Amino acid sequence: MPFQPLRTLGTHLARVIHRLSPRQDRPFAVVHCGSLTSTLLQSELFGHVRGSFTGAECDYAGKFAEAADGTILLDEVDCIPLESQAKLLRVMDDRVYEPVGSSRPQPLRARMVVASNQPLEGLVAAGQFRADLYYRLNVVSFVIPPLRDRRDAIVPLAEQFLAMFAARAPRKVRGLAPGAVLTIQGYDWPGNVRELRNAMERAVALGCGEQIDVADLPAAVQGPWRPFGPEPADGGFEPESSERRPGSNGLALGRDEGERKRLLETLTRHNNNRTTAAAELGISRVTLYKKMHQHGLL
Repeated sequence: MPFQPLRTLGTHLARVIHRLSPRQDRPFAVVHCGSLTSTLLQSELFGHVRGSFTGAECDYAGKFAEAADGTILLDEVDCIPLESQAKLLRVMDDRVYEPVGSSRPQPLRARMVVASNQPLEGLVAAGQFRADLYYRLNVVSFVIPPLRDRRDAIVPLAEQFLAMFAARAPRKVRGLAPGAVLTIQGYDWPGNVRELRNAMERAVALGCGEQIDVADLPAAVQGPWRPFGPEPADGGFEPESSERRPGSNGLALGRDEGERKRLLETLTRHNNNRTTAAAELGISRVTLYKKMHQHGLL
């Protein structure tokens, strides 16, 4: 099956599992847990009846019903609040659930697959993820190494993203210049595949030449670090700073880069734990998620 560039690797792996199973002709549903509050998450999973909460203007079946006897993926399961974790555990144990505002049990027939951005064992030890739910979920597990641990995959992925976004533009892009190749291989990509995808989309949108060069990459990707691998034959290159680019809004760009840097530093300090990072920053986890999306960190 060809690689699907717009999906995260966790979603891609879940789809591979689904398509290689006897359920391949059944529905496949995805719930992005990180972007939902506790109430909205329960509504998204279990469904709700009209009038069960503010804004519930009609009945909603929910993803469990949509998945039927197929497969449902809970992406970013590490972001589920403890209250919702308890309800999810009961559903998995009893294989029944109740829509929000209803007392009529519905059978859960779907197979459940979950994906996490950080090791759940660490969250269990920190008291941020229920141990009983972790052991209930951890039947068969797969670890997908981050891009910084598989640098040989960075360029092939980047080239697929470039081809996809160039075809959408449409514009002619012949690939990455040698300097850009070394630069993206030397960057750690804390936002992983989503950040790489966003960087290539930006390069296609803002670049002018037929090859993507260093100056077309986001400032955070350009430096300051040595490029990965040996020095180029021409003695190297020096990325042009954003302050020297004609027409750039230095003040606004500086604020954006400062906020992005603060987010990265805080997430790194807390081992990518969004709950504790959001608490230090004085914002909600949903706001943190939106800011990470805004700065290409998802």
